[in-house]
Amino acid sequence: MNADDVLKQAIETIERDGWYQGGYYQMPSIPPPGSGSNITDAIREARKTAPVCSMGAINRVMTSDAANGFIAGDQGDVYEDVKRRLAAAIGYPGLLSGRDEFNWIVDYNDLKSTTKEDVVLAFKKAAARD
Repeated sequence: MNADDVLKQAIETIERDGWYQGGYYQMPSIPPPGSGSNITDAIREARKTAPVCSMGAINRVMTSDAANGFIAGDQGDVYEDVKRRLAAAIGYPGLLSGRDEFNWIVDYNDLKSTTKEDVVLAFKKAAARD
């Protein structure tokens, strides 16, 4: 999997599962006591299928888990390239901003003025870059 693949699949993930602000993914409702449902199972499923933020979409594409950002080896290089390209697409000014690429993306995603369409457009712009 290369950075182009990840960026394009992240768009598909957001469009299919939905977009979220305020965390990697939308937490599930807590099952009522006695329902036979387990909150741990609900969270495990949400990490794979619930609406996601920008970084949650990237994580889900690369690890099948919206909250798992631990990506190493060759895929770690792809992960860094994806973050670099997405951050550039949303105007990342570099480390002089006092933020790294990860936090720049998270901050942009969680701005009240940012919409799902803004995020999808940023991913498309990042995917179009070489």
